[in-house]
Amino acid sequence: MEGLEIKGGGGWRWAHRRRRPADLARWPLALLACTALPGCIHLAADPGYAGPEPLPETVLAHFSYEARRQDATNTVLKQTKHYTIRRFALDPAVSLVGDHKITVDYYDLQGDTKTAVVLVLPILGGGNEIANHFARVFARNGFAALIVHRQESYKDTNDIEELNNIFRQIVLDHRQAVDWIESQPDLDAERIGLFGISAGAVKGALVCAVEKRIDAAVLALAGGDLPYILAHSREKGIAKRRERILAEQGITRRQLYEALKAEFRYDPLDYAKYTDAHRTLLILARFDSVIPYRCGTALREAMGKPETIILPTGHYGSILFLPVVEGAAISFFRKHLEGGMPSTVPNVGEGFIPSRKREPTNIRGQG
Repeated sequence: MEGLEIKGGGGWRWAHRRRRPADLARWPLALLACTALPGCIHLAADPGYAGPEPLPETVLAHFSYEARRQDATNTVLKQTKHYTIRRFALDPAVSLVGDHKITVDYYDLQGDTKTAVVLVLPILGGGNEIANHFARVFARNGFAALIVHRQESYKDTNDIEELNNIFRQIVLDHRQAVDWIESQPDLDAERIGLFGISAGAVKGALVCAVEKRIDAAVLALAGGDLPYILAHSREKGIAKRRERILAEQGITRRQLYEALKAEFRYDPLDYAKYTDAHRTLLILARFDSVIPYRCGTALREAMGKPETIILPTGHYGSILFLPVVEGAAISFFRKHLEGGMPSTVPNVGEGFIPSRKREPTNIRGQG
């Protein structure tokens, strides 16, 4: 199995089949569904947690680069009474997967007050609707937001070594985004949060384990053990490509998992012990089969049992609890980035302002 390649047009990626977006103009129906479903489970953080392990220099060396100041020009994409969306393009210090720009969308709050900022990690497939939605929510609640665009080439990989380079590049690019935050006079680099959902949370789990300038992280529908996710996810696109790879290479699912496990070097599960569980909130879905629930609980154990909310849904059904995810994230960031006391999770945070413009949001088939 050494040097196993994942080819045949079946590169691993979170599917992005085009589907009809959910009509969130019917938002009251979603809220009604939330009240009708069984409640969420709230797991408190482990009181015996002693803190994260120090990040070894040998590990940090994999994600090191020569930092440099960049005075990037920006394009204004949109202006509202609460914020202006500006797009910047930064030059990467390291390019492991081909030439690219680090494109960031900055939700710049109106006024001159120095503000906390939340990095929002997009999912791997589909458009940026979900990342845009949460960035709007954070901006309306007093947090600047920064979306680092994914690279389209990441959605298809040719082999495991390329997958290694992609995950390493993701960390490097987000570390440079934090460098950019430090250079902005209206952003408080001492108060940086990270939010990811689905594949964005898988990436975020690795980023926040390495990047110690991140002060708080909310990871929704997250999981560790990426080889298991790829070998066992029931997401239709992943399953279809997996079956094609198994047939082409004449291997079993177990052999595929073992090859991935042996050769993939940047699994969030292996880096979880370097994450500060005191400053991490996990949100898992009990019946998730896209990022299997067992992968979420494995990540929680490896992190040191951070505070966790368990939704009584599958991966896509979690959209019914979108207000809960939004409110819990705002509450958590207010506690850790503003020093305020959070409301009881998983209820919507005290004083929480939802995004007024409910644009169509579709997480199904996007990961």
